[in-house]
Amino acid sequence: MNNLIARIKRTSELKTLNELGKALFEHPLGIHAGTIWMHYNARKAELTPELSNKAAEIIDFVKACKTRMKLGKVGKRLYELQGETHQVNGNLAIAETDWRIIWDTYRTRKEEILSNK
Repeated sequence: MNNLIARIKRTSELKTLNELGKALFEHPLGIHAGTIWMHYNARKAELTPELSNKAAEIIDFVKACKTRMKLGKVGKRLYELQGETHQVNGNLAIAETDWRIIWDTYRTRKEEILSNK
């Protein structure tokens, strides 16, 4: 277990950590699972860049959607935006990690709207 935690702490790239997480998920970790995942999640938080202002604006907009129809239209536009190659100063306007958070927020909001019916 200590070797695994040390490996998690040494990981310096989010992509590599995600690959390690997928491998961990496929193996039984027994009574140490909670400790291992705690270290994994802490390291993931350290490696994950802060949410961009643009992504935060989109998330606020998604959270403000009141109807399934409105959220559906927003989802369609998000899908289109994600597929486009918008760049700001040579960098993608919204990072891949931000898109994951945006889509997680979208799915959560969709579940909330559907459960209120």
